Amino acid sequence: MHLASVVIPTYNRPAATIRALESVKSQSHRPTEAVVVDDGSTDDTAVRVEEWMAGIDEEGLSFKLIRKENGGPSSGRNVGISHAEGQYIYFLDSDDRMHRDLLTRAIAALEEHSADCVLFGFDWEGADGRLRQWVPTTEEPLWSLLEGKLWGFNFSSLRTAELIAKSGAWRENSFMGEDYEFLGRSLFNSETAVVLPVPLVQCFQQADSLSLQKESPAGLHGRLVAESSLVKEVNRHRSRVPDEVIAAYADRLTHSALIMAAKGHSDFAREISYLVRELRTAPRTLVGRAKRLTVARGRWACRLWRGTARVVKGIRTVGSRASAH
Repeated sequence: MHLASVVIPTYNRPAATIRALESVKSQSHRPTEAVVVDDGSTDDTAVRVEEWMAGIDEEGLSFKLIRKENGGPSSGRNVGISHAEGQYIYFLDSDDRMHRDLLTRAIAALEEHSADCVLFGFDWEGADGRLRQWVPTTEEPLWSLLEGKLWGFNFSSLRTAELIAKSGAWRENSFMGEDYEFLGRSLFNSETAVVLPVPLVQCFQQADSLSLQKESPAGLHGRLVAESSLVKEVNRHRSRVPDEVIAAYADRLTHSALIMAAKGHSDFAREISYLVRELRTAPRTLVGRAKRLTVARGRWACRLWRGTARVVKGIRTVGSRASAH
């Protein structure tokens, strides 16, 4: 059996990190190692994690605690990679929990298909307490990501260490969309990626979760960094991606620009529009063409479009309810 490494960056979350480690300890796959990177915590996270690790003595299990200055989760993941010794590497957030057979099932899928990346679903508990479940489409993963059908969270995929080395390090200049960007880069460099349409990890969204800050200035910057990177990858590997997928990606970016312009984020919308032009593809539909023209006209045109779309959607909803009765 090959060694699997689980990299867990953490910051000021002692109880959650230990819960995450318990899920690593319960994995049916052996051998397994966990590499916890304390990202400059200002509380007793490192001390409590170290005490927990000291109490574990099981064959086929090993734990490492690395301390570093604060630099963000991507920085922590990069440090974790440098200390990981496994053939397979999984990135687990400190507030999440692996299902017992995650590594067993994911590694089996990789080996069965001679793949270097496997994607799977997750159970999700939001900050509002609502429970959800998501599983990936079984379509080609790279195309699904570009078309917006595939969520690019770091905890919903397992990669070989070789693929990670080929793809390059996590980008440390943003905290929003970095996992989406890293997955996209991984898929562009992947020889074979497979999908398991089942949930294999339990995720918990905290009230202070970075994912809730996607429209903050730093969040918008991160999203721009991510999309800029993927647009470059698309153009670099253009022969690999069907024209209709590139067009769908451009339409998705245009829709995002329209919505954000309507909300007052004009600079973000303008930068996204520049990225759409770099894709050098025409809209797939008349609606897509109209959206591009609307974004070019600015904030108030986008607000008018968004308001009209809401009215039309409301009329359709009422009509469908009436026909149902």
